[in-house]
Amino acid sequence: MDTSVKIGVGISFTLIAVLGLLFNILYVFVFIRRRQLRQPTKYFLFSLALVDIISITSWTLFSLISAFLGEWGLPTEVCQLQEFTMSFCLLLNMHTFMLLALERALFILKPSRHSEICINTVIVIILIAMWLFDAVISIFPFTGWGETTYFENQFQCSMDYEKNTRQMRFATAVAVGIPFLVMVIAYVIIFIKMKKLQKGVSNGGQIILEQADFANGDSYSARLKRQQLKFQNAGMKRKKPILGREIDKDGFARDESSDEENKTSKDTEGVKNIFYLYKSDVTLIKTYLIITVTYLLLWIPYIIITYVQTFDRYHGIPDVVFYIFVIFTHCTAFAKPVAYVIHNENFRTHFRKAVTKKTKYRNFERN
Repeated sequence: MDTSVKIGVGISFTLIAVLGLLFNILYVFVFIRRRQLRQPTKYFLFSLALVDIISITSWTLFSLISAFLGEWGLPTEVCQLQEFTMSFCLLLNMHTFMLLALERALFILKPSRHSEICINTVIVIILIAMWLFDAVISIFPFTGWGETTYFENQFQCSMDYEKNTRQMRFATAVAVGIPFLVMVIAYVIIFIKMKKLQKGVSNGGQIILEQADFANGDSYSARLKRQQLKFQNAGMKRKKPILGREIDKDGFARDESSDEENKTSKDTEGVKNIFYLYKSDVTLIKTYLIITVTYLLLWIPYIIITYVQTFDRYHGIPDVVFYIFVIFTHCTAFAKPVAYVIHNENFRTHFRKAVTKKTKYRNFERN
């Protein structure tokens, strides 16, 4: 192999590893530092950042070493680990994108149900189940279904699908086919619903997703609590309920704070919950879609060329094409966080607040 090719590919992998670790560690830092960002639905993005860190340390790093060496100079177990990490990260990314699409669809269609389901416990259980399921799927080659081989024109270990095409079709369906179909259906439903909502706004001009059939305080426990506090709150000034929201020229409810992306009307006792559509919700949907499309565009060329290589031994595709498409797949580790930061002003605000030192001033009054 030409020395210039090894150096060029090695430098590319190095830049990918550095940028990927930098952006994903920064996201984890901001997520941990900013309490307002730690909403249950944002756990999916936190999971994606962890997946990217794993992919860099157990996939890209080994390809980087292989590129500079010009051969696979690592143990066989490391080769199997790299193939496992590659499949595992692909599955986790695609299944997470699918869950993000379903979560946004549920929010647009039934926000009251969304608020009940998307809580900390449920989201954590879903994430744990997804990680376990994808780990089991990725470990199939170690059980004898498939064989791992080092491909010199890819600088990585991968499944030798020529020896088991059924495993290739199964992996493609589970990792790409089914999630892609679900995402297409979910986003089509979302945009159709949003189009209808924008055509029929309320009298005040707000875009209302749902007006719940129940009011805060209707439950038996709430009524019992009011009875117990009946005399305790005597003489206190009663707060007036907030029945509406300030809106912008497009009909979206105006965000009250940059610390929250998904908002509803404030819970007020005796007033029915009204779920408004905020502009930040629309921006978040578009951001998720952009991240998903970016990831697919970087992976699909490699998937296509892998199929061509498997079913046509005399394909005649130059090695440089494999180099480029393999590098594209590794670029997903930093492309996702970059796309998210560019298209999400809310996160940029949280980032500035996370890295800025807060100065607290306390005023003491002496009587």
